[in-house]
Amino acid sequence: MKLIAPCHKCAVPSSPAVMMTGELDNDLLAICVCPNGHRHLVHQAHSAPEVVYSAGIRAFLAGFYSESVVTLTAALERGYELFVKVFLRASGGAATDVDQFWKELRSSSERQVGAFCVIYFFATGMPWKTSTKQAEFRNKVAHRGYIATHEEAHGYGEYVTTSLDAIMSYIKSHNRDAFYQHLEASRAVVYRKAEEKSRNDPSLELCFAGSSALEWNNAGHPEPTFEDALLATSAYLKQFTDGV
Repeated sequence: MKLIAPCHKCAVPSSPAVMMTGELDNDLLAICVCPNGHRHLVHQAHSAPEVVYSAGIRAFLAGFYSESVVTLTAALERGYELFVKVFLRASGGAATDVDQFWKELRSSSERQVGAFCVIYFFATGMPWKTSTKQAEFRNKVAHRGYIATHEEAHGYGEYVTTSLDAIMSYIKSHNRDAFYQHLEASRAVVYRKAEEKSRNDPSLELCFAGSSALEWNNAGHPEPTFEDALLATSAYLKQFTDGV
């Protein structure tokens, strides 16, 4: 996934940012280089569902609708994982035990969804409601090579956005401490890898980047829509069209 971030060394007050690009890996790290040759090791400072969701938005904006559907599905599945891990952590589970529990489910999306549905019911007292129509559409795209249209992908994007909003809003309002503990534990592992990369390449400077992903459950923010995300991401990327 391509990461676009401002170069801090080129920053000048009241002037357009000089952007740098790099390839984001699974640790949410990217080695980015700006047009002036400055090199940074950039950490994408969001949870995995938010980062993958942002990638799905960008695929949609680029006209890759089937690819957007597949990526948005992955974002929702990472949302399921985050919900389960944060709830178990908030319930007293040790991080290593929680990770081992999820490891046993990692190779089966059906088992992951099942675990999430059970945990969601225990957490909220309500069953998780899925859309049979959207599930069938997702499977057609992912497993049968169906080519999604703009309208179909947009509808699926709304479904994923609503679902992720329910997940992220519950986590941040009911298990906020456990959520940040989970993020910090994940980042500690990433920072150790970042330090190793920096030792091997002293020219790299560690910095952090946000994204155009929606900030779920902001105070006073209405329930987000897929169209909100498209508009926000389009405006975000428009800043970086020149020279990237």
